[in-house]
Amino acid sequence: MLALLDTGAVWSVVDAELANELGFFERDGEPLTLTSRAGKFEGKLVRAVTRLVAEDGESVEIEATVFVSPEWREGNFIGYSGLLERIRFAVDPDTNSFIFGAL
Repeated sequence: MLALLDTGAVWSVVDAELANELGFFERDGEPLTLTSRAGKFEGKLVRAVTRLVAEDGESVEIEATVFVSPEWREGNFIGYSGLLERIRFAVDPDTNSFIFGAL
């Protein structure tokens, strides 16, 4: 799955179709209202094993907290809380690269 890196996003967000396929709506989670450029969305925070796949070097697998809502159809986003805060990362604007590794 592809996701947009949004270092200003509080939470990572999984599109409703993918969240449904992965069974995220059946999981327990903390209720949350997410406010975005697309409006307000009622949903919940769930835990999910997440793999960041490397083109070079080693991929990283972490347990992340992501937001899911049955109404969210705006794509997948990688945000700070619950995911990026658990890895080392950098963005290289010269090469438009996302560099990451385990803590």
